[in-house]
Amino acid sequence: MQIEGKKRTLRRIVISSLFVILFGVVGTLMLKYEVEGETNMPFKLTKISIVSTASGINREGTTENWNLELIQNNDIYLNFQKNNQNNNDVFIKKVSIENITIKEQPAKGEVKFYRAIAEGSNTNINKEEYSIKQKVEYSGDTESNLEQLKIGNQGGIVGIRCAIENLGEYVSNNTEIRIDGTLLKETNVTPEDLFMKIGFDIILEVTSGVRYKAYAELDLPCGNIIEEGICKNDITDLKEIVFKRF
Repeated sequence: MQIEGKKRTLRRIVISSLFVILFGVVGTLMLKYEVEGETNMPFKLTKISIVSTASGINREGTTENWNLELIQNNDIYLNFQKNNQNNNDVFIKKVSIENITIKEQPAKGEVKFYRAIAEGSNTNINKEEYSIKQKVEYSGDTESNLEQLKIGNQGGIVGIRCAIENLGEYVSNNTEIRIDGTLLKETNVTPEDLFMKIGFDIILEVTSGVRYKAYAELDLPCGNIIEEGICKNDITDLKEIVFKRF
């Protein structure tokens, strides 16, 4: 009887130990997933590009050559590429940028969000019809087209514009002026006045129905546009942007 009792005790110890090990392994894997997220997604976010400058909307009914309402623009582009190490035969169904929030407000002006345009385009999108409240969604298609809200289903670019409006006005009778961040010198705006931080969710859905979600924060503008006029920054170190299934 004593031997049988010892055997039962030993079995309980072994089973308990196995459960402890199992829970430990599961806990480690869950913690690893929380930190690292998906390590082999079918598509990867490979780069975030920020282009910061300033522009102006010409006021109508004025006698001066230039009577501009000044705006500081930050165009943000997210580049997705196919992961060739993932053998799943899926395509991008849609990508959305959601829950856009202002984590730190600039000292001057009013922040608004708009749809993105192709880099170098002269289209004025700082209008209510292009504004984003909480979300913008890009559908998978044969190729990317920012203005049509399309992303290539084998990889492409999506984006948003973050603008600081009501920064003052620029009035001049010069025949030509340089329309970029240097215009803000005329309003006594400093780089510190423009600094802001925004956050947003990035959601990628593939044709198999799987959805991935990550959170990103960015400091804007990406440089001293008041002196340089226009600044660009390509962010490729994206280890803090972790995608998880949801």
